Order: sequence, then structure tokens, then C-alpha cells
Amino acid sequence: MADRIAIDIPPDKSRAIVMLRPAEGETVSFEEVMDALLNAGVVHGFLKERINKTVEEKNYFRRFTAAVHNPPVSGAKATVEFLISEDIALKETTDGRIDYYDLHQYKSVSKGQPVAKKNPPGKGRPGKSITGEVIPASAGEDLNLLEYIGGNGIVADPQDHNILIAIHSGIYSRVGNKIDIKDTLTINQDVDFKIGSIRAPAKLVINGDVRSGFELISERDISISGVVENATVISSSNVEVMKGIVRGGAPIEVGGKLTVNYIVERTHLKAGELEVKNTLIGSMIQVEKSVKARKMVGGTAIVGRKLEVVELGNEKGNPTRIEIGVDATLLSKVRVLSGEIKQLKRERQQIREVMVEEQFTYEDSEAKLEALLFSTTSGSKQLVKRLEAAISETSVKIKEFSDKIKVIDRDLKAKLEELEKITPDLAIENPQIIVKGVVHPNVTVKMGMGSEIRTKKEGRNLRFELDDEGKVQILPNN
Repeated sequence: MADRIAIDIPPDKSRAIVMLRPAEGETVSFEEVMDALLNAGVVHGFLKERINKTVEEKNYFRRFTAAVHNPPVSGAKATVEFLISEDIALKETTDGRIDYYDLHQYKSVSKGQPVAKKNPPGKGRPGKSITGEVIPASAGEDLNLLEYIGGNGIVADPQDHNILIAIHSGIYSRVGNKIDIKDTLTINQDVDFKIGSIRAPAKLVINGDVRSGFELISERDISISGVVENATVISSSNVEVMKGIVRGGAPIEVGGKLTVNYIVERTHLKAGELEVKNTLIGSMIQVEKSVKARKMVGGTAIVGRKLEVVELGNEKGNPTRIEIGVDATLLSKVRVLSGEIKQLKRERQQIREVMVEEQFTYEDSEAKLEALLFSTTSGSKQLVKRLEAAISETSVKIKEFSDKIKVIDRDLKAKLEELEKITPDLAIENPQIIVKGVVHPNVTVKMGMGSEIRTKKEGRNLRFELDDEGKVQILPNN
């Protein structure tokens, strides 16, 4: 057999090379080749189609591959998956347009949030030699996930070292393959359509203006070097505006202290404390604790405990109103409740008026029906049916109106009880207004829950406070 069929197997057992060498006039069959291979130890990877073709075409005295091994497949390299999308996510408005104010290009991350994950290297797939031995596979190349940490805001998850997590909330940052969580986001330009609105659990430093229509929302401090136009600024902490806040109704809400150079005609401004280094003009403000300003002209200020200014009002006598000695937050709630109570009472009165008319209709129909029951007038039966239907329909309406009034009365009672509960907490003890310079005419001061006074002439270096009877008194500020 060895003379007729020569088989060569290299040391790595990766293939079997065969040459068919029959004597002159003889042939070699497929079965003979297979038997020869098996006798040589080949049990895997037969190329049967090639063997059969070679035999049928009598390609003798030529070497050909009759069996090949399955080579091992190395494992895939370890990879890192960045879990925070860096794409700009454009949103649609309710009418289907793209909201270019909200680009959402700065990605907020919360404490403990996973930001990157290592996909471990693959183990690979083993191969098999033509003689049946397993050929081991090599594992993929590994990597050190810690090399992807680019700052102090990232750490490996103690529960899973293949995951990186944020140590604190902040703004996601990736430079190359280095990632970090920044607790301060600095914008060296205006907040406009290039930047978009920013909502971030990080300190915000804006080296520019905040344009109309945009939002800055943060749990931490916000610093703005320019002007806040009709834009929203909300912070649970402190806000500093180097220039000013100008006309508009977009909310300014500061949990801590708001420091600003000037405020002009702002209709929605709330703060824990307020310092206006220059002028506060024609604005509606609510301040929980104290206000300090160089000048206040026009508008209304609701202040908790203390207002200190150099000048109050102006020579033209523009109406300026100060309500002090009340909890601004509770006062706002009281006003909302009072409005809701007034609306409920109005609705109840309107329903009662309609209900009375339906009651008259019901009683009139009943009287007519009673008269017809004793009548012998032709056609009275049809009229009786119409009156009975009208009585039934009116009865249903009266029942519906009655149910609505019950619901309103229940809501009204709840709101009145809530109003009664918070009213005693409205007043703040010892409120005070200090004017170190001029108080102009037409300044209205309301202190506490009731007492109110309006200045009629100019005064200097004065203070406003409550006397022992709870009335506003104006005294020299010694």
C-alpha cells in the first residue's frame, strides 16, 4: 500500500499530503486512499471531494492535500466600552420642531453611576489536528482598565473591577481614552445656540452672557461674568452675576445668596438672600432672609427679615412696595390658596344659579304633569310623555349639579383648613428696613400681617420697624 499511496504528515500534524503511485495499468480507489489515511493515523479534516476528484481524474504522481486540521482561533482583545453617550441629543418641541436651545451636549453623571466597562479578553476557540489531538487556543490580549482613569472623579467599582464609576456627581469628561467627572464646568463664551441650555450637578462658571431663552440649572454655585437676559437661572446654592439681570419673566431661583450688580424689571426672582451692588429697578422679588441694595426703585419686594438700602424710591415718586416680616415662600402659597379658594367659591355660585333654574323647570314640569293627568283634552297622552321625559332629564341634571357642589365643598374645606394651618407661621419677628440715605415719597411699607404705611414726603437716614402695638413706625436711624 505504501508503494501505491504515499502519505506525508508534517510534525505539526496540520495536513496530510498524498501522492497516488499505482503500477502501470493499475488504478487507485477512493476507499484505498481513505484506508491508507486511517492507517497513517489521520482521523479528522478529510477533504473527501478533493480525494474523490483526484481518484476519478487519475491525477497520479502529483502531491495533493487530502486532510487539513482546524486551526485554533485566538481570543478577542479586551476592549473598553464608554457608557456615557457623547452625541448631541437634539430634542423636538411639542409641535415637532427641533429645540436648538436644548443641545444637551454636557453630560451629567450622578454619584456611583457606571461610566466605562471593560469587556474581558476572549478565551479563544481550540483547534484539532488531523490526528485528533486538541490544539489549545491563546487568550486575547488583556488591558488595564485603571489606565483609563483621567482624574480624581473616577474609581473602579468595588463590586466589579471591570467597571469604572463616578465618585461624585458632576460633568462627564473624556480626553482621548482618559475619563473623569468634573465638579466645575467652565464655559468661556456666552450661553447661546453654540452651547445650549445647561443642567448639571456641578459648579457652573460662565465667562460671558446668558442669552434669552436658555437655562442654567445646577445644584451648586453658578458664576456669570456677563448679563442674564430673559433666561432661566436656578441653583440650590449661591449665584453671582458680575453685571446684571435684565427685563424678563423667566425664573431666577436661588436657594442661597444671589449677588448681582443690578436688576431691571424682572418679574420672577426668588432667593434666600439678595445683594444688589447697584440698583434694583421695577422688579418683583421674593427673598427669604435679607436684601441689601444701593438703590431700590419701583416694583415689589417681599422680604423675610431685613431690607437695607441707601436710597428707596425716586424723586418722580414711582410706586415702590415692600412687604417685610413675612415668610415669602408661605406668602406665595397663601396667595395661591386664596386664589384657588376664590375660584372654587365662584364655581360653586355659578353651579348653584344654574341648579336653581333647573329646579324651577323641574317643579313647573311636575305641576303641568299633575294638571294633565286629570285632563281629557285630545293629545294629552303625548304631552304627558314629553313632560315625564323632561322631568327625568332635569332630575338627572340636578343630581349632577348637586354632586359637583359636594366635590367643590370638599376641596374648599381642605384648602381653607390648609390656609388656616399655615397662616400663623407667616409672620417673622422683628422685621426691619434701614435706609442710610434718602426715602422718597410713594413708598409703601407693609410689615408683618397687617400694618401698612406709605411715605408722603422725603426723609433721610431712617428705619422702619413695628411698635408695641404692631404698627409701622418710622424712626431716625441713629
